[in-house]
Amino acid sequence: MSDLLALAGLLACYCASFLPQVLVCDSIPKLQLPLAMSYAASALLFDGWLAKPAIRDVIGSAALVHLAYPPGTYLLIRAAQLTLGQTVLRLNVALFAFEALVPVFCYLILRRVTGRLWATLLAWLIAAHSVFIYTIPDFCNQVLVLASLWAVLEAGAPRRRWLLVPAGLLCAANAAFKQNIGLAWVAAVGAVLLLRRVKAGKDPAAGAAVFPRWAALGVLAVFAAYGALVTSLFAGWDNVIYFSLPFALFWGWLFLRLGDRTLILDGSGFFGDAALFAIPFVLALGAGFTLFAWNVGFEKYFDLLFRSPLGDKGLIARGVSTRGLLYYGLNGRPALLDPHRLEMFLLWYFPAAANLLLAGRLLLSRPEDALRDRAALLLAAASITGAYMLFPLESFFNLETKLCLPLLALAAAFSARLRRPQAAPLAAVLLAAVLALPLLKNLRGDERLWAESGRRLAWVAGNAGIYMPRPLAAELERSLEPLRANVKGRFYVLGSNSADLSMYYRLLDARFPAYYTDLRQGYLNQRAERALIEALRGCPSLIVEKDDLDAWRKDPSRANRTLREALAYVDAHYDVVAAYVRSSDSGYAGLYDFYVMHRISASLKP
Repeated sequence: MSDLLALAGLLACYCASFLPQVLVCDSIPKLQLPLAMSYAASALLFDGWLAKPAIRDVIGSAALVHLAYPPGTYLLIRAAQLTLGQTVLRLNVALFAFEALVPVFCYLILRRVTGRLWATLLAWLIAAHSVFIYTIPDFCNQVLVLASLWAVLEAGAPRRRWLLVPAGLLCAANAAFKQNIGLAWVAAVGAVLLLRRVKAGKDPAAGAAVFPRWAALGVLAVFAAYGALVTSLFAGWDNVIYFSLPFALFWGWLFLRLGDRTLILDGSGFFGDAALFAIPFVLALGAGFTLFAWNVGFEKYFDLLFRSPLGDKGLIARGVSTRGLLYYGLNGRPALLDPHRLEMFLLWYFPAAANLLLAGRLLLSRPEDALRDRAALLLAAASITGAYMLFPLESFFNLETKLCLPLLALAAAFSARLRRPQAAPLAAVLLAAVLALPLLKNLRGDERLWAESGRRLAWVAGNAGIYMPRPLAAELERSLEPLRANVKGRFYVLGSNSADLSMYYRLLDARFPAYYTDLRQGYLNQRAERALIEALRGCPSLIVEKDDLDAWRKDPSRANRTLREALAYVDAHYDVVAAYVRSSDSGYAGLYDFYVMHRISASLKP
């Protein structure tokens, strides 16, 4: 089986499994973020290919929802809009093509450590469980992480060191999609570059190329400081065990081996590699962020992106045990009896378990044996040091992205066992059966979705441009009725779930100079809230989340604390003219009750 045939088989499985996610939308949440972000790219942030300088004058606060991500996501969406069109369907097609690179790069990386059959099967296993066609940066990060990892690994071959330059550019693009993932991935690449220059035993013949012991340990101190910074964000002991422990075991093993000179470090080679990688990374990333921030305002933009530079402390503080064990392991039916709960349970714990297993395997091996299987060691270093694994987000889709690297590292670490002729045939049959399950699940699809015939699937009105089951499409159309009838001109969205409500901008095909929504409520401080109130003074219409305004009117002290002043202003200066209350059906999750409000004449109510 040639490599081209193996890749063709992988892409065929990918298309068969994930094409349904592209062509049909089976739930409202799959529309929300694509619609909201496509509106931001087409109407708010860009004019053609260029960012709008005027955006600086209309952004009221750093909590603006559509500056919560770095520029990469919006640039990709804008490129798709200008080349393919602006519908969600065509955006899905672009993402589908982009993420087809996940199984390709998994295969290319695994081929360095195992044969074609195993590389093909394992690459599909990884892709099947870690890809979802959805408009969030994390899935674009998957492709960029794998592409840069392949380039860094290939750069170790003779006369291919130049690949560190495109690797640096790919990592800059990775950070431009999500800054916390991007910066942590640079640490993981640094671990790969360092481990590549480590040799077994004393080597006096290497002369000046061998680092003095104190200098080698000084390099490791940088990684120790990085680990301490990450660990300082954790509030619970469980996060320290699950995430910091494998990091400490891995780097502690290397510290001890370099300390007694069982291993030595080629310092000049390491710093040469680091320079080739870091210079294009810093230049490209700095230019991209600076150009974008120049248009939107440096203070507001960087305040939003880097106030909490390594992740959402609120989620980290809950602990993996709280989110994983209590939500999906103990509450209700046991996880083992419910496939969905079991899948979610494993998503929380698999990355930590894989990294602990990789660290334990390293501790039990002799240094020369560990270095002999260098490709697997480098992948283990990347997985254990890739600290973006330490930040599980609240979304199932975000969690899936965290599976890719530990699956890859685990497959590489144990690939030698897969080569044994007597065990390989039976193992291949069993693994192929496991690989067929996600394919069959995706082909079967949602029962309610496929219960509708292709002829009866409704084309969603507005700008979504994608098929949905008729009941969902009808409910979405019903939610648009009070907006079409009552929103005239510029309007704002306000509420706890305003990031989801903002999809209506795109469905109404609005072209307004600015608007405000609150995605990360922790950023809505007093200064931001007053800027919001100032922006509302010239706004004729509002969409306000019904639950927030009702709670404020009932008891202002118990209302959403980050919106109290704004809700008080809204209640004093706006009247309700229409309302939407969703139907009582769990299938309409993602649609929120809201009021449409008009500004009261100044002569009637100051």
